[in-house]
Amino acid sequence: MNRQPISILYLEKPMRYGRYVRYTELLRRSRRENLVFCQHYPVVTMGVQTQASSLLLSAEDFARNAVDIVPVKRGGDATAHEPGQIVIYPHIDLRSRKIPLSDFVKAMLDITSESLDSVFGLKLRPDAKAPGLYTDAGEKVVSSGLEIRSGFSSSGVAVNYSNELQTFSFIHPCGYPGLRMQSVLQLTGQAEKKHDPETDAKKKEFCRIWAERFIQSFSLYS
Repeated sequence: MNRQPISILYLEKPMRYGRYVRYTELLRRSRRENLVFCQHYPVVTMGVQTQASSLLLSAEDFARNAVDIVPVKRGGDATAHEPGQIVIYPHIDLRSRKIPLSDFVKAMLDITSESLDSVFGLKLRPDAKAPGLYTDAGEKVVSSGLEIRSGFSSSGVAVNYSNELQTFSFIHPCGYPGLRMQSVLQLTGQAEKKHDPETDAKKKEFCRIWAERFIQSFSLYS
């Protein structure tokens, strides 16, 4: 089958999560594949396993803090997005490419881990009981959660890069009380340089390497 190349979109300005939901529905209906790198305004997304106890504020308090709350059909509990994160959305037709779901899920974290090590020298580990990537001290840097419907993928991976992590304080991240979140810039001692051009360049380099490795990983399924 002749396929169009997987397009890559890098969006520099934050967008509302609801806009992404509408966009991904259009992609799913048309089976149009792409890879999106973006960031969101503050939002808590609630996966299908979200417990009421994971939300530490009332709906009114979330609104007062300008944080949206959005139920989603991905797996997992509640997580947060906010400006400064690197959110990666692979929209891929797993069905027509005959990509095993287990291979796809594993690749998301493997590629993220390898790319963070390559660009920032960070060595993070997965946790079989709680999807994501963690420091040796158990701090979570990368969250993951895929949504597969009609054999088409959405949602993906969120890397805490330069975000303040404040939105995470309003929830038990992934349903785990006491789970500490961490960011790439804090771990590399560059937190004070979040608005530095070099910081932005590193972010774009990470995205470029991630995209290259992703496309190479699934070229055999084309």
